[in-house]
Amino acid sequence: MHRPNKLHANISGDLPHIQIYFDGTKASAIDVDNNIYAVYTPLANIDEMLNYLMTKARISFPSADIMYSDPYAVMTKNLTDATVVGDSMVNGVPSEHFTYREPAIDWEIWIAKGENALPMRLAMTYKQVESHPGFLVEFTDWKLNPKLKANTFEFKVPVDAKQIEFGTYLQQKK
Repeated sequence: MHRPNKLHANISGDLPHIQIYFDGTKASAIDVDNNIYAVYTPLANIDEMLNYLMTKARISFPSADIMYSDPYAVMTKNLTDATVVGDSMVNGVPSEHFTYREPAIDWEIWIAKGENALPMRLAMTYKQVESHPGFLVEFTDWKLNPKLKANTFEFKVPVDAKQIEFGTYLQQKK
C-alpha cells in the first residue's frame, strides 16, 4: 500500500486466489486460478476503492477494514462490547490482545507493544452466517518505508485471461 491511492493485495486461503490492484484511478482484480479478471474506473482513493470492491463488486476482503485511511473509525463503528484481554505473544513479538463484539461479527486484534505499535494478528467470526465462518490474518514483515518498483500497483492482463464485469464473478464460476 502507498497512501493515499495505491494498493496491491494478494488474497489466498480457502477461497479463490485473488490479486487486487489499485493504481490511483483504476481497480483491477484477477482470479489467478481461473484466469478471470475485472477492471473498474474511476476511483479516487483507497477508501473509495475498498468500498466499491466489497459492496458493488461483492469481493470478500475481510481484512480491508485495517487498510482504510481511518481504520479505528471503521472498525469501531458498530461496537457493542470491547475487552482488553491483555499481554500476548504473536510470532515472538510482545503484543496487546483486544476483543470486540458487533451485531454481526466478533473480532480480535493483537497489536505490537512499543514504538512500532502495529497490528500483528486479526481474527473475525461472522455470527450471522451459517456455521459461523472465521478468518485469521497474520501481519508480518512490516515495511513502513519500502522501496517499491514503479509497476507494483499496475495490473497487467495475463495471456488468454477472460474479462468480466465486477459483481458477475459467481455467475462466471457456474
